[in-house]
Amino acid sequence: MPQMKTRRIPIAFTTMSVLLMSTTLHGQADNEYDADANGSFTDQTKWSGPGGGPAGWDGGTDVAGSIEFNVIGGGNITIDGIDLDYTGITDLITTDNGAFSQLVLEGTGSLSFSNPGGTVTITPGSGLTLAIDTFFDGNLTIDTTKITNGGAESISIEELMALSSPNALLLIYGTGGVVFQAGSTLDMNGTIQVGTDNNGDPITGNLTIFDDQTLVGAVELIIEGRTALGVSRVVLGDAVIANQEFTLHGLSGNGILETNSANLTLLGGSTSNFGGTLAIDGDLTLSGQGTVLNLSPTPTADSVFITTSVINGNIEVSNGAQLLLGPNLIFGTTNLQPTINDLSLILNGGYFGGNAQVGLSSDFPNPNLQLNSGWLVGGDFNTGEGSLDFTAGGFGLGNSIFTNQMGIWAT
Repeated sequence: MPQMKTRRIPIAFTTMSVLLMSTTLHGQADNEYDADANGSFTDQTKWSGPGGGPAGWDGGTDVAGSIEFNVIGGGNITIDGIDLDYTGITDLITTDNGAFSQLVLEGTGSLSFSNPGGTVTITPGSGLTLAIDTFFDGNLTIDTTKITNGGAESISIEELMALSSPNALLLIYGTGGVVFQAGSTLDMNGTIQVGTDNNGDPITGNLTIFDDQTLVGAVELIIEGRTALGVSRVVLGDAVIANQEFTLHGLSGNGILETNSANLTLLGGSTSNFGGTLAIDGDLTLSGQGTVLNLSPTPTADSVFITTSVINGNIEVSNGAQLLLGPNLIFGTTNLQPTINDLSLILNGGYFGGNAQVGLSSDFPNPNLQLNSGWLVGGDFNTGEGSLDFTAGGFGLGNSIFTNQMGIWAT
């Protein structure tokens, strides 16, 4: 197992505490553990409920039900001794009766989850640190709406989290942020969704992944949920680890995607529709025929949280990829603001543009537009409506480079 890392608690973002229906309704769990002090997972005196704890499990390891940890005393409590491979866990719940606490589960074994209904739910009412390998057969929902203070309590993943289904869904929402620490691993192919529309009553969520080595597999990212109190947010990278590289195979939603000292590449050969904000502290690369990112901010009454996207490094569009922009309107007005600011574009056989306003970067003599081959699109790619407007710099002013391989397409 990877070496234990120092736990870090991310900056929290306020969210609405509305509870979605989960697969396990609150009540008596199959197995309840009295976590009133540091202790061992195998301490039979701490267990109650119909399942009876390890002594009542088949072989001592087949849980065949849910587990609830009652963190009665609050504070920081560690439950160790999880040194065997425990299976058949349907759901994991923690409670602390409103007392701020952080429960740590650790050991040299593993916890394996499966649910005949298709989705396993982790519902922490306290902070929760998983310093142990976890395996999930099916989809996983981490519902943190029972956490009352996201600044004091978080969900921290320090080891391996593996979702074995070929198109797995990891859904994260609620008050407490979910953090994958440096040295952790998220092994999955499928979709990570942060926040949820919840049938028109959005619940926001927050996810932080510090290390680009954490993500293993092809992952699409959905960042969904805007309320009057906040917006769903995903942060990739850590300022203390320079020049990291994250790759996504799709991006959609209406939240905020940030990177810290990290480049972002979008692959996958599919169309992504993103109505939120990009705050990329590094380069943004789109590559491959059929890889399309429609960056079109979606105005709503809560759009104050959705601002102009900024990419501090270069945007490179190549090999037939498309970055198509829509207008960034202030809600309730026709006032236009840039969809992207500080543009430094490298075009190598792709498409860039749309019906939008773009602010050029002011880092002369570096070119704003290095157009080697491809198409600069003026107006909406599909309808021809509008125009592509630059708010600084301009053609022929020494701040753009054109070659004989470049065409300019105005629809």
